[in-house]
Amino acid sequence: MERREGFWSGFGVGTMVGAAAGLGAWLAMSGRASSYDSRVLRLEKSVQIGRPVEEVFALWSNLAQLPQRLRVVKNVDVRSQHSDWRVWIDGKEFSFDAETTQRLPNEAIGWKSVSGPKHSGRITFARLANVTLVHVSMNYSQPL
Repeated sequence: MERREGFWSGFGVGTMVGAAAGLGAWLAMSGRASSYDSRVLRLEKSVQIGRPVEEVFALWSNLAQLPQRLRVVKNVDVRSQHSDWRVWIDGKEFSFDAETTQRLPNEAIGWKSVSGPKHSGRITFARLANVTLVHVSMNYSQPL
């Protein structure tokens, strides 16, 4: 059981990477983030999770179950390569539709929004012995 609990705490840290990206997008939308005359905000974060890459990838790629793991994600409806998201960030609800643009088993997941706040990103998974390095990069286009 201890091994399983360590997995969920590691997964929780990894999922916070995604929440941080969402918070950064919200800050940009609300005008609270500074930028250097650019409408595109790039967010990046890496985290090491003490579990094999196959387990970490399997959990991240099961979008419909993310609301059970992340408080910020309220609902994800998945239809093939498309998904409808409802998230809560800083007490505000955001909805968007996304398309999975890349899915390389145990290596990467890429996406782009097709409605709602404009963003795209990629999560990569790298095997480091018996642990996984997760790297999230996200681009958010601020409204005019």
